[in-house]
Amino acid sequence: MLPDIINSVADVWAIWLFSCAALAVMVYRSLHAQHWQSVKIFLSDERGASYALAYLMTFPFYLMLVCWVVQSTMILIVKIGVTHAAHTAARSAVVWRPASVQSDARGLTLAKEKSRHAAAVALAPYASGLKSHTNVYLGDLFYLNPKRLGEATVESIAYEQLFQQLAKQTEAQNSIPDSNFIKRKYVYAAMMTKVDLAQHTNRFNETLQVRVRFRMPIHIPGTGRILGTMHGNGLGYYRDIEASAALPLETPETPTQNDRGLGIQYDSELL
Repeated sequence: MLPDIINSVADVWAIWLFSCAALAVMVYRSLHAQHWQSVKIFLSDERGASYALAYLMTFPFYLMLVCWVVQSTMILIVKIGVTHAAHTAARSAVVWRPASVQSDARGLTLAKEKSRHAAAVALAPYASGLKSHTNVYLGDLFYLNPKRLGEATVESIAYEQLFQQLAKQTEAQNSIPDSNFIKRKYVYAAMMTKVDLAQHTNRFNETLQVRVRFRMPIHIPGTGRILGTMHGNGLGYYRDIEASAALPLETPETPTQNDRGLGIQYDSELL
């Protein structure tokens, strides 16, 4: 099995390394073999235009490499965010899984809901807040759930308010984005994130594995064919990025666990 930092982005790492190396070689060779006298001739006489032909022919390849480096770097940054979201979702799931020991099904439902919300909050900074992306990708029936969309819209209001409160206490207060932009980021993260729990028993210290999958839009033109997949409606490319995390359950180890839960006073409204 591939290490989690490589899982689902192995080809992106290869393209990123190749593009960075190729750019470094091209820059080194161009500077090492630069004849500044040729530039002077080109600026003073039209006969020097022939010296620019080689640069004009190689510029498209150089620009393509730059695009690959930028987009692959963005994908790898989001991969780090998805890895963090997986651990965040796992921490939430292991606490909420035993929250309702009288009803095992209810505990599992709570674990799924809370872990999904935790992953969405963790991925909101990496999500797209553009209207174009929201309109295109929220039409994907593989992810879209009308009920979940309504819940995410309500949750985005609370997320935006918390964001504003935090930003006012930092230097970010001088450049806070539009509130609708922040809300769209959360809605996109909530709708384009899937959380799967691989363990369904509720026993003390048993491992619970969580897998998070996030659908990232491809931003840079010309890179989607290689780094992404065409969206079903043909309006853009996306990349599914996955990460997993496993933590031991916090279920109490006691013969009377069915009578007393974790010893934590859970909010009855949340249960």
